[in-house]
Amino acid sequence: MSVVVGFGWRSGASSATALALLRTVMGHYAVQKLDMLALPDFKQHDRVAQELTLRCGMDVVWVTKQSMSVVQPLCLTYSASVAQKVGVASVAEACALVVAGAGGRLYGPRMVQGGVTCALAQGV
Repeated sequence: MSVVVGFGWRSGASSATALALLRTVMGHYAVQKLDMLALPDFKQHDRVAQELTLRCGMDVVWVTKQSMSVVQPLCLTYSASVAQKVGVASVAEACALVVAGAGGRLYGPRMVQGGVTCALAQGV
């Protein structure tokens, strides 16, 4: 079974905040190893995305909004402001679920810190 980490973030967020949040999320769910990094493709050229891909040391999958929209019913959280701004109500959870694949499940709702959201999903 694989473990996928999905992220979302506001403009102005930092990769240091994202990495600190990742450590918190991994500790909360007692996850020791991550297999894949799932990021929104509309943030592909963002500084945070570039730094996460370098610092996390795992393969990255760029997830489209269309793919995220398909799994929205499986997401555990809903943000009206994100839905209005981005077009999907959950980014981190959706990214993790898409990459986890059919039958994948979230460990729990995404966690938030300093404008960054992070979610873990288990693939089958």
